[in-house]
Amino acid sequence: MKKRMIALLLCFVTILAIAPMSFAANQDEFDYKKVLSKRSGYSYDKFDKYWTWYKAYSREYSDATVVVGLQAYGESGGSNPEYMTLYAKVMNKKGNKMMTVSALDFVLDDDVYSYKAMQEGDNSSSVMLGENGQLFLQALADCEGTDAAVKITMNDGRSISLGMSKEKFTKTLKEFARVATKYDFWGYTSAEWQLTADYYESLYPLTINGKEPGNT
Repeated sequence: MKKRMIALLLCFVTILAIAPMSFAANQDEFDYKKVLSKRSGYSYDKFDKYWTWYKAYSREYSDATVVVGLQAYGESGGSNPEYMTLYAKVMNKKGNKMMTVSALDFVLDDDVYSYKAMQEGDNSSSVMLGENGQLFLQALADCEGTDAAVKITMNDGRSISLGMSKEKFTKTLKEFARVATKYDFWGYTSAEWQLTADYYESLYPLTINGKEPGNT
């Protein structure tokens, strides 16, 4: 997912024109250097002056690598998180996209968290995590990981089910969620970007046990 997408910005402008500002973002600045700079997966773009941080769970096969990850993007020229995404990809041994991921289903303790549609990109499919996405992050952070699993569905209908090892799950997806919830990434995100994330989440909604949050 590119840092700046023309389509996303056009939607963003549209949202600002039609929706009131309904969120009050954290007025303090996020100390990304203190929280993230020494963690694996952190990087800083010195040209465009923004940080990113990701954690990903991967599984190697004889002919492919499956990756499911979470990533946060910092605002250009600033300190605060701008938005967060969940992404997935299936790559061949050369690192090129082998299949297109169309859906993800996570079993976390006794609940199933699903994204039945995802936005297709050049190398991966992704969803932007809005207000409902914070429920998913909290579930990841709280999950013990003993029985955590994910099913990756392709656009041709085939699927891959991964039972995630507790140790690797704890160091990757759970770790991202733990840090993002502990330091309240969403609370630092601007009201404008919260609206944008919620809009994209309406296009690619989260369901919990088959129902959207608020309808459970």
